[in-house]
Amino acid sequence: MIYNEVASNDLFIESLQGERNKVQTFLKENPGMKVIDVGGAMGSWAEPRVDAYLDINATQYLSKTEALLFDGNLSDPEGYDSVLKHVEEHGKFDFAICTQTLEDIRNPSFVLDMLPKIAKKGYIDVPSKYHEFRITELPQPLSDWGLTQYNRGYTGHRWIMNMFEGVFEMYPKLPFVYNIAALDYLKVDEPEPLEKGMLCFWWKDSIEWKIVGDDFLGPNPPSVYKMYSEGLKKGL
Repeated sequence: MIYNEVASNDLFIESLQGERNKVQTFLKENPGMKVIDVGGAMGSWAEPRVDAYLDINATQYLSKTEALLFDGNLSDPEGYDSVLKHVEEHGKFDFAICTQTLEDIRNPSFVLDMLPKIAKKGYIDVPSKYHEFRITELPQPLSDWGLTQYNRGYTGHRWIMNMFEGVFEMYPKLPFVYNIAALDYLKVDEPEPLEKGMLCFWWKDSIEWKIVGDDFLGPNPPSVYKMYSEGLKKGL
């Protein structure tokens, strides 16, 4: 279920900072909320309104914080043992923040299933599909990086994200995608328009998601090309 607590569209691509400002305002207006940041241990933008962190690096990066720290690999069931035990004893968190995380990890669908189990509602943002098609400007000569050409999107990202009819869609980020002529319109200019920078949404109770092809990329190359080109033409 996609929802928005503030006066805005249910589904949107917007300036990252603009939408996060809305989240900050929402949390400020609800000071009693217990907030958990999932995946943001290396630099949460919501402090000091974060009461807990769930991240594989939580203790390493936040040893001096007063917030609760739950170390765990977000892609693995065992990574949630400590936070689920806390939730069983104290109830769900009121709000979960998960930003610029799902595109990096092995199993984002598992995180999307787990978030409603530890929180009542929350906010997610990821790079938009347009952002993943932009040319990344590297600060040094390519040879210093051991590269022969500029990269599209970010090197560490594993997924291209989309939103279509209220369903959060995930496409494995494979190199061939950037050679599909039908997707050339996604290659935004530098600097990119703000409204095409990030995919942001709020959720409540549950999150509807799908992985392209139901996690099967086949049965042959033309069918995969069609799956990407037709799927990414739809939605946000």
